[in-house]
Amino acid sequence: MTEDDALRELRRRGDAAGIHGTAEMTADELHEALGKMAKGIDADTAEQEARGLR
Repeated sequence: MTEDDALRELRRRGDAAGIHGTAEMTADELHEALGKMAKGIDADTAEQEARGLR
């Protein structure tokens, strides 16, 4: 899987999980946000923490 394919897949998973603004997020931010959601954190909080807004 190429880097672009991996980023597209992370964005697809982020959209499906309810994370808003996945197009502006990096692969690392998406990976972190999805990991936080897997631990039970809601989508908005996970996104903000991954982006460093919280």
